[in-house]
Amino acid sequence: MNQIPAIIMPDGTVLCESVAISLTLAERHPDTGLLPPEASLESAYVYRWLMHMMCNLHEVDLRHTYTDRYTSDPNGIPGVQEAAAKRWEKAFDVIEAELGDGPWFMGAQFTLLDIYLAASVCWHFDTPWLLARVPKIRTVCANTRRVDALIPVFEMYQLNELDGLV
Repeated sequence: MNQIPAIIMPDGTVLCESVAISLTLAERHPDTGLLPPEASLESAYVYRWLMHMMCNLHEVDLRHTYTDRYTSDPNGIPGVQEAAAKRWEKAFDVIEAELGDGPWFMGAQFTLLDIYLAASVCWHFDTPWLLARVPKIRTVCANTRRVDALIPVFEMYQLNELDGLV
């Protein structure tokens, strides 16, 4: 698809798709704690929610942001954007309903889910509105924005939508 991100694996194979890259790196560096133990119920939970975010948040972001890719009718763009906005709202509501009292998506453990959720919130076309209506997601995003190792990532990608939460 000629898209980024992509990494070159030690054998020269190019690995693309952000979830695949993230899972591979987390598996190869278990000391980070970004993934629960392999084959645990918790790891299945992480996989489930990563797929939810990729299919129901990232894909909807693409429909809303790059609307022309999803219709050949220029008059259809507003309808595609409106449908995407409603789908986005529902997908975030599903996550909000699942979250406990935090501080992380999985409760006490910081994982890849927290990073993906924070990035997805930053991609939303109206982040302040979204965060005002999903307080549990807001808490996870505020905590994720405070992770020292992620500060350069937020700055490099100019994901400043969460700066006020710090």
